[in-house]
Amino acid sequence: MNPSRTDTIAAALILITATAQEKTAPMDAGYVRMEIPAKVLTDQVFQAKIVMRNTGSRAWREDKGTHTRLRSQYPDDNMTWDTNYMIQGQGVNVEPGAECVFTSNLKAPEEPGTHVFRWRAALAAGDRAFFGEPTARAEIVVRKRDEQSPPPPPRPARGGERVLAIDDFEYAGSIAIPRAVQGAGADWSGSGLALKIAPEAMRPAALGSGTAVVPFSRTIE
Repeated sequence: MNPSRTDTIAAALILITATAQEKTAPMDAGYVRMEIPAKVLTDQVFQAKIVMRNTGSRAWREDKGTHTRLRSQYPDDNMTWDTNYMIQGQGVNVEPGAECVFTSNLKAPEEPGTHVFRWRAALAAGDRAFFGEPTARAEIVVRKRDEQSPPPPPRPARGGERVLAIDDFEYAGSIAIPRAVQGAGADWSGSGLALKIAPEAMRPAALGSGTAVVPFSRTIE
């Protein structure tokens, strides 16, 4: 092959590669899948798992100004699920091309009906701008809770102690700083649940004995 032709082809490939790299946005995200229930009861706490891929050229790092969260969509920052964001997680770094699993316990609205479930990546600090593609537009059917449902039976005591059950916890939001428990100190709660230690009169009525966590029931890709 003619040397000059070889040099021309090599230069063209380098230019194409450089151009492609320039077109890759520093902060970008692609939707992979999510796991959510199809139906819940009003005011019911349920777990949601959303997987996003870092398709940008920069890593999502907590200490580099690129810490990422998911914010609710349709409309932007709506509070349908009792919070408008899910956090990336403390100490979690997501390199370009890697996937990040956002997991949080959310709470269904008080009003029954069919509600949209959709999220999109955004910066957790600075201008908090949205970036990348949103999740699929899913819907969750919220059914009215039966007010006459009896409370679950109490757990049997074991020498004055008992195993903690879901009713010993209350929904505290997607991110919370729980009160200290038995001198253990307060800490970050990624689950959204905190141990009930407040007086009974101060607990939200919606978080009574009927509250339960709903397991994953479908995957949406």
